[in-house]
Amino acid sequence: FPRPSEIAFCLRRHAAKVGLLSASGLAAEVIDAAYAGPRTPLPAAVGRPCPELVLPNYDDHDFAKVRLDARSLAAAKARLSELPRALDRSMLWMALWEMVQHGEFDPGEYAELVVRHLPAETNFQLQAKVAETVYGRRLNSTSLIFLRDESARFEPFFAGLLAEASPGSDAQRLWFDSFVRVARSPAAERGR
Repeated sequence: FPRPSEIAFCLRRHAAKVGLLSASGLAAEVIDAAYAGPRTPLPAAVGRPCPELVLPNYDDHDFAKVRLDARSLAAAKARLSELPRALDRSMLWMALWEMVQHGEFDPGEYAELVVRHLPAETNFQLQAKVAETVYGRRLNSTSLIFLRDESARFEPFFAGLLAEASPGSDAQRLWFDSFVRVARSPAAERGR
């Protein structure tokens, strides 16, 4: 791994868009940004009202790790499932999960967001991706169950989603699989 003094030499030039989102979740403004270091000023944003949420890699045109500022994190916690674009929701879920993995966001708070916002998610691929953060893709993958045993919270959560899913639907299969992966109670064990 490079030393901090060498990082400037490791960073390559990037071009991305920065979305400044309003309270409705719609992009109030999209700013083109080119950057090659850990911090980049955005002159086009100077003097504008502070947006509720900043999406640094708007429309996912760059390979970048995103860390949310305090205001954007608060907006994501409050309104993640209300954002109209699935891509924006996906980018936020990914940023939040990466923040958990890097010790920058509490796994318990992330678990609360899953319980609060996942039931309202309408995009199946996004439902599956977020559910996977709870139990992991493989036995040794990072997951909420691995980082912090959240099975007591998620067993009834996934059971509830399963009960509400249409019979034979992709959602029913997803929630059943999710339930089986997190179930740890004696009652669930007897049912296996």
